[in-house]
Amino acid sequence: MRVDGWRNPALTTMVTAATEVASQSVPIAATAGVLAELAQRYKHLKDAETAVFDVLRRLAAGEIYTVWVDEDDLLDAMDSEMDRDDRMRLLANMMSRGILEHGSGKWRAVP
Repeated sequence: MRVDGWRNPALTTMVTAATEVASQSVPIAATAGVLAELAQRYKHLKDAETAVFDVLRRLAAGEIYTVWVDEDDLLDAMDSEMDRDDRMRLLANMMSRGILEHGSGKWRAVP
C-alpha cells in the first residue's frame, strides 16, 4: 500500500458538500471527505511490486526511502523467473507510477 499527496481537491470538496447537504451532519460530511481523499490517494501494489520492495528492503538494510541501491544488484536480486528486460520494465512501470525513483544507475523508493 502507498499513499500519495492531494489528488483532486475539487472531488473531495464536492463529496464533502454533497454529504453535508444529504445528511445535515458536519461530522459525517467531514468523514466522507476524508474517506474520499484517502480513496484517491491509495495505490495497491501488485505482487511483483511488493517483491521489489522486499528486495529493496533487504539490500538497503530497511532504509528503502533514503538508501540508493545499485541497479545491477537490484536486478540480480529480483525474481529469477523474470528475464532482465521484464525486470527493467517492472522498475520503469513503478517509476512511472511514482513508486520508485531512479538516478545514476541507482534506485530507491519514493517517500
